[in-house]
Amino acid sequence: MKKLLSAILLITVIASVLCLTVFASDVFVGEDEFTIASFNGINTYIKNDKKTEDLELAATWLAVEKDNLNLKYVSFLGQIASKCQYTANEIITQQKLTLDTLIQLSLDDPDWNKQYKKFAQATSILKDMDIPMGVSLSVYDYVSSSYDRSNLASAHFGVKDIMPETTYYDYLDDNNYCVFVNNNDTKYIIFQLELFPRAATLDWFKKTMESNPDRYAIVCTSSFIDQNGEMYTMWDWNDGFSLTGTTELKSYRITHLGTPRDGEGVWEYAFDGCDNILAIISSHVKTSDIIATKFKNSNGIEVAAIAANADIGRNVMAPSVLITKFSKDNKEITCAWAEAEVGVDESTAVTIKLNKIGTLSETVLTLPFPRLQRRATVIIKLIYLDMRVIPSAPTQI
Repeated sequence: MKKLLSAILLITVIASVLCLTVFASDVFVGEDEFTIASFNGINTYIKNDKKTEDLELAATWLAVEKDNLNLKYVSFLGQIASKCQYTANEIITQQKLTLDTLIQLSLDDPDWNKQYKKFAQATSILKDMDIPMGVSLSVYDYVSSSYDRSNLASAHFGVKDIMPETTYYDYLDDNNYCVFVNNNDTKYIIFQLELFPRAATLDWFKKTMESNPDRYAIVCTSSFIDQNGEMYTMWDWNDGFSLTGTTELKSYRITHLGTPRDGEGVWEYAFDGCDNILAIISSHVKTSDIIATKFKNSNGIEVAAIAANADIGRNVMAPSVLITKFSKDNKEITCAWAEAEVGVDESTAVTIKLNKIGTLSETVLTLPFPRLQRRATVIIKLIYLDMRVIPSAPTQI
């Protein structure tokens, strides 16, 4: 009976979306093009019960428009939950609670916990419709506002919980993972990286890229460029908790993070050395305008950088979804806002043209030890030589 009611509800919601959508998404997306969608800021719709239904409607619209958009992935970037009532300041200033105690108090906060459950329920249709999705937690989504990695993610939307069974993916943990998708004959990896990636996270990213030289990469992470289109600057550490720097993020308190990086720090540590990155999509900006620019890495390869925050200045009734479209040759990337009521709003579209992108190569066999790698290469070559068909002398009849 419960499954029947759920099915009836799903049909009702889809019917509502079909009635509301007046813009044909296949007009925006041409032949051989594909898109990924991102919700860049949804806290407004999670903390209000009535508006949570709007989020579900937006997710359902994406499910309905999956084929018209040639949609490969949906990313959630930016803040989900409201601020937890227990903050890291209780550790830093009063020194009365241990971190473990503080974390447990946060996890037991019913109002905070409820918001994650609402998010999981509102977006469940994406998994039901075989659309892979990812979540990058933001400021207040980490327990105690401390960015400690012991957070609520795995309780409601761990990577194994949100990925459809048909999705081919890899992961480091519940905050960092990637999905493998194809469009026609071209292969891609779409990364979902944590807020302010640590060295371990970026090392995993680099190894994954090295193991897949036959794929272009698209990176989704909460913070990379500001509203001026410039990379956030890397922070300087003064003590165990505080950060100083030139960005608006310098006032946040961080514990047990393991050398976080943002903007320039992420670029220098990992992104600059990867020639196959096409775009980096983020949400930590103080504007709903689509900020679109590009950067050139050390090898002269151009990488698109896109940022926008739907929680700021988008005066619409339902959540705005950022649709990012990739051309057949991957050199033209177009972003535009969309809502379930109106579809893709092409008046907001911004296009980035990349003059030089990386060249894909074949997948390489990688082994944990260089000596084994060399031996494996030699063995493979010997097998190849042994298996070659060598022309023999003509047989006389």
